[in-house]
Amino acid sequence: MVVRGLNLTGFRNYKTLSAKFSPSCNWIIGSNGQGKTNLVEAIHYLCNLESFRTRKTTILLNTGSCATRLVGEVERNSVLHKIDITVMTMLAAGPAKATQNMSRLGLRKLAKSTGTGLA
Repeated sequence: MVVRGLNLTGFRNYKTLSAKFSPSCNWIIGSNGQGKTNLVEAIHYLCNLESFRTRKTTILLNTGSCATRLVGEVERNSVLHKIDITVMTMLAAGPAKATQNMSRLGLRKLAKSTGTGLA
């Protein structure tokens, strides 16, 4: 699986972020506290539908936000998938929601169709 691009809104310390990635090698460089681990966590969440740092999804939200959104382009077996995940506080709307190529899916169905972690 190759992550081609990632757009974040309200994820951890990122109000917004748009990144494109090389299919070969990518370096994430920055000073302490700038969000390098948060970016890696966002990529991990996109690919595995869970955080490697916490089970509490509300911790993923930017301070003061009631939702976070991760939109990524992931290539698997020469097929490009657009994955759109929204995580909200229980007060906002309930559990995480996801779409793949504009079709709304449950997280387990998304994981199965893209070969990510929960299937």
